[in-house]
Amino acid sequence: MVELLNLPEPPLFAAHSDPASWLLAVTSVHPLRYDYALKALQKLTSEPQELVGKLVEEELLSKVTYKGEVFLLRAFRGRQGTG
Repeated sequence: MVELLNLPEPPLFAAHSDPASWLLAVTSVHPLRYDYALKALQKLTSEPQELVGKLVEEELLSKVTYKGEVFLLRAFRGRQGTG
């Protein structure tokens, strides 16, 4: 698997529906800067940092530092070592 973290996010867009589902859907196709994710989630939850922390703890999201920036990536358990 190859992850590209060199493209900036598009203009800030608003999260919609269930905040956890939205974050997992976006990060499954696009690495998301941590600060960008928190801004987008602010309209859906009063505690976006706690939501992200819970998803990281549940191993559904990964935090990766690249060139001094923290990114969120969707963690796909059970896919490593297959294929």
